[in-house]
Amino acid sequence: MRINVSRGDFLGFAGLLLAWIGAWGAWITHKAAGLTLNAYDLAERAEYLQEVRFGDMSAAPDTLRFSIVMALIAFAIAAGFIRHWWIRLVARLTAVLPCLVLFPPYPQILSPWRSGQYRTQFIIAAMLVVGVALSYLIDRFPVQRRRILSIIFCIPGIVPGIWGYLSLTRLLGELYDLGVFPPGWGLLAYTAGLSGAALVLLITITRHERTQRGLMGI
Repeated sequence: MRINVSRGDFLGFAGLLLAWIGAWGAWITHKAAGLTLNAYDLAERAEYLQEVRFGDMSAAPDTLRFSIVMALIAFAIAAGFIRHWWIRLVARLTAVLPCLVLFPPYPQILSPWRSGQYRTQFIIAAMLVVGVALSYLIDRFPVQRRRILSIIFCIPGIVPGIWGYLSLTRLLGELYDLGVFPPGWGLLAYTAGLSGAALVLLITITRHERTQRGLMGI
């Protein structure tokens, strides 16, 4: 398969790789080791908060998980810019790896539809598996469409992620009487990676369109 990509595409993929690393990094930091949490642990810890279990913030953990899944699907799509098939394979296996912490715990994973608590979490994790699998079909799309799709998935990766972070850290701050948590390096890498990837790919799309119009004499 011939892959017509540019340096901007590889920079976009690099940004999404940074976002993948950031999701595993510390989103909140504290001198207490139990309050240094990455995105996955933050969503898991929040499940036990009263405002989440019985209040108006019940959707916040799954919103955070959803944002991560959208970013990972964007990462899997951008992996199609890589020329070597085995590197694309490794990248996409890396993209689906977070399913190990996104799927509900045993034994709930065996019957997720019977548990309202884990049903949405299961659907979100399944979306990642399906999205990564479909990225192989997306490889057949024209390169411009793949760039656009990567950007489209970056947007819900950024906005719900920041909302989930602000909502859950506020609840934790109130619970432990610690005030506002400063953003950790993981959150900074995650948002910078997604934002940078979307911006670079948008610039690449624009330049490609201008080049095509120039060739056509428009």
